Amino acid sequence: MLEINKSLKVLNLEANNLTNSEKDTKGIRKIAESLTKNTNLISLNLNSCDLNKNCSRMLADAMEENDTLILLDVEGNPKMDIFDVRKIQDKLE
Repeated sequence: MLEINKSLKVLNLEANNLTNSEKDTKGIRKIAESLTKNTNLISLNLNSCDLNKNCSRMLADAMEENDTLILLDVEGNPKMDIFDVRKIQDKLE
C-alpha cells in the first residue's frame, strides 16, 4: 500500500517492534521495497523499532532509489550497521 500511496506524507512507526525481536524482517523488507516506488512520503519515523543490520542494509539500498523522503529517523536502533545508517543520512542531505 505504501508504494501506491497518493496522500500520506508522514508515517510514524516509532517504538513498534517491526522485526518481532529480530526474528522476522519481512515487514521492513516490504517497507524498503515500497520506498523505492513511493513519491509522496516525506517523513518516516522508525525510531526504536528493533531494527538490525539487515534492516539498515535494506533501508540504505531503498534510499538509493527514493528522491522524495527528506527524513528517515532510525535513531534508537543500536543493532543497525553504522555504515548503512551513514549511507541513509548522506542520501537525505
